[in-house]
Amino acid sequence: EGDVADRRLVGATLGARLAPLSGRAHVAGHPLASEAGRVLTSVAMADLGRVDRVDSGVTVGDLLAERIDLSEPMGRRRGARARQAEWLARIDEAADAAGSRRIRGDDPVGSLLPLERAIALTAVAAAGRAPVLVLDVVDPFPDAAAERAFLAALPALVHESTTVLLGAPWFPDEHGIPGRPTVRLRLVAEDDAPAPDDAERPDIDQPVTTGKETRR
Repeated sequence: EGDVADRRLVGATLGARLAPLSGRAHVAGHPLASEAGRVLTSVAMADLGRVDRVDSGVTVGDLLAERIDLSEPMGRRRGARARQAEWLARIDEAADAAGSRRIRGDDPVGSLLPLERAIALTAVAAAGRAPVLVLDVVDPFPDAAAERAFLAALPALVHESTTVLLGAPWFPDEHGIPGRPTVRLRLVAEDDAPAPDDAERPDIDQPVTTGKETRR
């Protein structure tokens, strides 16, 4: 959680869209930046809630079909329709878990409410079968209840073996994806970093390096 610019920088670096300035990291078992090409194909990224990035007339089914088609080898694309039906069923399951209305394949993405749109776009990203998902809630949910509802929907969409990096301005305290281990990272300006005494306390969120020289 933190400023949108810092969240984007972290996500883009871990997704091999930007080269790291220093330090070492492994993503899905591949080191950055020596195996950036493999990391690039191992990480799916999505901006949740950003309607302007998607043609308002494009449907949920259109996006699912495109993502599934791109992720299938040429000789196996006959099963794409079955996979799309499977994902639409998983979206229904996620909507039920979130207490949201069900989302149809012919629903235009631009017509969906923020929670519905976040569920649909997460499904599209996850349909590519990448082992790592980087999701960012660019436009905050209206309240903490909607934030918790989205977290409750994720187990229906994301396999338990998938690592999810979810960015937002803030998250409800002590909440994560139900039934999944959660690590909470707070990106803060250098001036706002914990004092040395606080840095030794495990109950205080610790700063992480974003790649900016003036941020950590």
